[in-house]
Amino acid sequence: MPIEPFIKCSDIPTSIKFYTELLDFEMVQAPDPDPSSFMSMYSFLTRDGAGIHLSSHSGDGIFGNVIYIHVNNIDTLYQQFVDNGLNIENQMKIQL
Repeated sequence: MPIEPFIKCSDIPTSIKFYTELLDFEMVQAPDPDPSSFMSMYSFLTRDGAGIHLSSHSGDGIFGNVIYIHVNNIDTLYQQFVDNGLNIENQMKIQL
């Protein structure tokens, strides 16, 4: 049963850049370039068979959601993200 979360975003272009350039998602549906279009605030991305919806529509989710993603080889994946340019210093506190 695939689950595709809607992730509330305040800045769709910045969110797309993060997910595609740093986390290696592929954009399937890009936002409509017309800012007056309803679809200008939405994008759909996939990676390894999983999909996520990025949305800035008022009714699509809330800021601050938590999504658990189960992966194998977390160290390899983390290094890939760092190699892509991910820098988490001073951006979040990680509790182990």
